[in-house]
Amino acid sequence: MIILKADAQNREVQNAIIIDPNIHTLNVYSRNDINAFPIIELNSKQKIQINFDYFEEDSQDLVYQIIHCDADWNNSNLSEFKYIEGFNQNYITNYNLSFNSNINYTNYSLDIPNDDIQLTKSGNYKLLAYKTEDQIDTLFVAKFYIIESLAKIKGRVRSTSNPKLIDTSQEVDFTVDHSNVKVFNQSTDLRTFLWQNEDQSNRRELKPLFIRGNVCSFDYNEENVFPAGNEFRQFNTSSTKYIGRFIKSVSEENNYTYFSLRPSYNRHFKRYVYERDDNGNYVINAENKNDPNTEADYVYVNFTLAMDTPLDKDIYVYGKLSNWGIREQFKMKYNLKLRAYTLSLLLKQGYYNYEYVTFDKETIDRTFIEGSHNQTENNYSIAVYLKDYANSYDRLIGYKELNSTLHQAIDINN
Repeated sequence: MIILKADAQNREVQNAIIIDPNIHTLNVYSRNDINAFPIIELNSKQKIQINFDYFEEDSQDLVYQIIHCDADWNNSNLSEFKYIEGFNQNYITNYNLSFNSNINYTNYSLDIPNDDIQLTKSGNYKLLAYKTEDQIDTLFVAKFYIIESLAKIKGRVRSTSNPKLIDTSQEVDFTVDHSNVKVFNQSTDLRTFLWQNEDQSNRRELKPLFIRGNVCSFDYNEENVFPAGNEFRQFNTSSTKYIGRFIKSVSEENNYTYFSLRPSYNRHFKRYVYERDDNGNYVINAENKNDPNTEADYVYVNFTLAMDTPLDKDIYVYGKLSNWGIREQFKMKYNLKLRAYTLSLLLKQGYYNYEYVTFDKETIDRTFIEGSHNQTENNYSIAVYLKDYANSYDRLIGYKELNSTLHQAIDINN
């Protein structure tokens, strides 16, 4: 069973935190790929890209600042003069109004670094966006990473050796070779984190099991075992002209478009069925439109999860569409007449992955409804930090992605 501890908003681990309800479809990514992990090489020409929509009648320049963080996403001890070249309060000036859409919005985009700001240290970063220069009205927080590729990470995803978990879980074994950087004490100076897909609410910190010279081995049989979950559910709202797979109906009412999904059912005790997915992500798209950023419309998507009786815990729609967090607007309500949980969400047109999770006090359970099968295709990310005692900050010196199907590492520069 996938059980995760989280606060009410998962704010310590969410990749993006939306504070102003007028902000929608916030994406933080790299390499011109909306689903690429937001990480770039230090002192390279690579860019972090931030894209979002703002539901405001009057378009205007917005303000942002960037904060360096430690490996736990707390503000680091670095003065901004040590990690920034340029000014730390700048403006988001690249924006365009939506075109021919039922719901009007302004689409903003920002690249980091840019002519106004360069970042000179590796590690974790937060970008905070504000409506005005006084920085009172915070709109959102976007997280990204800058890396010095000094550590070599090798690993694989395999079936766990634990007989109790072999049908439901996956094991991630890997090594970290730090020959290219001096480390005085591998157990205390290095911090290594592992998580599944982009959902960092399941992020775990691991200590080396074995150390041989400059190579740290993380070949556990429990600490690095993850419940595999299930393939994500999906739907596509790119076209309003035809009923696609998993969609029951498309209708128009008061100039709004409504997509009603086919009823979903509890998959916990169902056998595994392969379904190609995008590991919880989404892609904005609108059929026969040149620029989905400004021409894709916002539509209402109606979710229905059949359930004979209500549960003693809450159910949420979950995935990148919820910024991998427990957010109130994604909470489902039980409809006694339909004998089902229902929810209507306003989403930008595109292809979406999602799943149903239960939330009870501080516990997220991703398997109560979805089940868990060791055949499920998942991505796993590994990040390695080195404590820089001279400057009192955490350097990010290694990052790698592994896939449970490919059984091989994926280089971020590929």
